[in-house]
Amino acid sequence: MASHPPPSPHELDLGSFLALPPDSSFASEADADYHRAVDDLLLLISSYEHVDNDETIHTPSTNHKALTRTKAPPLPCELDREAFLPPSPVSSSASDANADHRRAVEDHLHHLSSSHSDEDDNDELQDPLLNMDDACTILTSTVRSVQLFRVDGLTALCSQPGLAKQCIKSKCEIGGYEWEIICNVPTYSTSWLDFGLMLLSEVPPNGSVTASISCLLVHPRVPGNPSHPLLRRAPHSEVTASHVFKRHKDCSHQVMIVQKKSLPAPACPNDDYLCVECTITVLKEGPDASVATALPVPASNLQQHLGELLQSKTGSDITFVVSGESFIAHKSILAARSPVLMAEFFGSMRERSAQQVVIEDVEAEAFKAMLHFIYTDKVPEFDSEPEAAVTIAQHLLAAADRYGLDKLKVMCEDKLSGGVTVETAATTLALAEQHNCSDLKARCIEFILSSPTILEAVMATEGYKNLEAICPAITSMALCVGEATES
Repeated sequence: MASHPPPSPHELDLGSFLALPPDSSFASEADADYHRAVDDLLLLISSYEHVDNDETIHTPSTNHKALTRTKAPPLPCELDREAFLPPSPVSSSASDANADHRRAVEDHLHHLSSSHSDEDDNDELQDPLLNMDDACTILTSTVRSVQLFRVDGLTALCSQPGLAKQCIKSKCEIGGYEWEIICNVPTYSTSWLDFGLMLLSEVPPNGSVTASISCLLVHPRVPGNPSHPLLRRAPHSEVTASHVFKRHKDCSHQVMIVQKKSLPAPACPNDDYLCVECTITVLKEGPDASVATALPVPASNLQQHLGELLQSKTGSDITFVVSGESFIAHKSILAARSPVLMAEFFGSMRERSAQQVVIEDVEAEAFKAMLHFIYTDKVPEFDSEPEAAVTIAQHLLAAADRYGLDKLKVMCEDKLSGGVTVETAATTLALAEQHNCSDLKARCIEFILSSPTILEAVMATEGYKNLEAICPAITSMALCVGEATES
């Protein structure tokens, strides 16, 4: 082997690979073999130069090397080096020339072998097929469940009179959704045994769920069952129905399996059952990378800010005087919440340009609670002691009805309905009658007339005396009902 590095293919003198002038000692057959070996080597060199030129061309769809090649040349490692060496001469006259020729051939074969090895390493690193898994984006996934659907007493079910089919259902959960498998057992001879799939879960708005049901008759075996001309399938083959479920209780198409007349009679009681293999496949879409994850939105703090505005009095433009106490507020906020105050401040009423308004017939504590409700939609006083909560609710009911605060009025009715006692029943009944609270009125009357003892106790309160002055018709009715109850 030569000690100097092998020359590149373009620097080699191809003439050095041609056979030396044969001496008389060369056999004709050896010369023929030698010339064929040299021709193969020249073809090998030419084909490698052609491949090198082709590999610099890139396909339009990828930056990797082309994945297809013409017929690949034989690997250098598979070549027989001895076949390219000249045949050994009988005489020693050309020994030096033959030695130079042998070194040239071995140098070039060594160069081709090393360059092909490097090329294989590069191909292993750059071949896109080897990294296909890393570049693959999963768009969909499937969840599959295989269940055996068994029905015992098949003969009895198929003999039920008056019904075309017997419906049997089974629930299961697959892919995060609840499903119901529906089996229709035939009773008429021409009826078909069929299966269906129903979605029991709710579907997201503007969404859908794609699923399929495949059925295979396991028992009884029907070897003579002819295929249905419309189904275009062989007997005992798996039948599939796919459906896009768009709403709750949406159903798939029926999977027709076998007709009743084709079902054989059971050989024994233990053989009297139906067994069908049901495979349910739910298609789930992969995450949409183009849709950014929604950021969490904090809860509304508008009520807190408006409550702080009421406490700070910043930008206030109206003062209310109630029972000697002053309350500062903002006309715009009050008008937005109360139609009565809207008319007073921005209508033709005299308070339109007033900076101070005197309020009569309203308790100061109740007016303060009403202002707090207007700004925050809450009544903290309702969370106090029951007796105090009922008292403030009685006053707030009148204020809410006066200023058209419907929600506050309902809140007061609810609080008073749950706090009807002997002491409060008559007063609450009078308020319900004055402010047209029919539900609260009925609750109070029901409580007062619940027993003669309670009626007598209510009639002895101060509130009942006021009720007699305000609503004599109600007290008269209560007396009549009470006397009828006693008799």
